[in-house]
Amino acid sequence: MSGLAEDRVARIVSGAVRQALVDAGASGLIVLEDETPEARLLLRWCEGHGVEASPAPPGAAQAEDRAVALELQRAAARIEAGRRGLLLAHPVNATALWFGAVPPDPMLPLGDVPATWILAFAGACTVPDFVRELADRVGGLEALDRIAHGWLERREAFAVATRGIAKDDAAAIRRRFESARFWRRRAGLVPKLGHRTVGHDLLT
Repeated sequence: MSGLAEDRVARIVSGAVRQALVDAGASGLIVLEDETPEARLLLRWCEGHGVEASPAPPGAAQAEDRAVALELQRAAARIEAGRRGLLLAHPVNATALWFGAVPPDPMLPLGDVPATWILAFAGACTVPDFVRELADRVGGLEALDRIAHGWLERREAFAVATRGIAKDDAAAIRRRFESARFWRRRAGLVPKLGHRTVGHDLLT
């Protein structure tokens, strides 16, 4: 993916973040999970486009269990955000979001950027184990993103988008997507890049 493509995405995301900060009366973002490729990419995009963004408070996420560490980091960041008039953001990518990894934070700036785009822009990406398992069943993250893009973005029939995939694997994709419907309806603000975006017109 070209540098021009990254610049376009970065401008849209940072512009949406800037407007969200205005709407929320906030002076900047605190970005959770700041050691992930997504968070580093988001911080770089914000810096390059004049949006105030900083990583979550250091030393807040030292627990060995990743889920516990994130909750500790989130609690510390929430206190810091309240003190400084900031908005909390989680850098979850679209692939994780489509299949149910929906964090409870008010801003999801990369929620319409698929994992494979993150990989192209940052050299690495983060997805939950259950998404990695889905991807492994269909030939990798690129294949999973291609299926999701055809089905969700281009509105291809599910059978068309999953052509060539074993029936059990296609069923696993659909089952995981449908089980995440409740959480997608409660997703934070996602900058809109495509025709169908979680939180805007991809709620079901």
